[in-house]
Amino acid sequence: MRFIHTADWHLGRQFNQFSKKTNQELEYEMWGNIDVLMDKAESYNPDFILVVGDVFD
Repeated sequence: MRFIHTADWHLGRQFNQFSKKTNQELEYEMWGNIDVLMDKAESYNPDFILVVGDVFD
């Protein structure tokens, strides 16, 4: 059995210590990681994708 495990995405997290532009770029990158995960899932063809922990902040 093959699976992909991922955790603690914290989508929607605000990085207030950075400028508004940097905060937006970081948020964009966080959402972009879902695309990377889907690409990996297509190539590895897992039976399950486990998403655990804090998905949203």
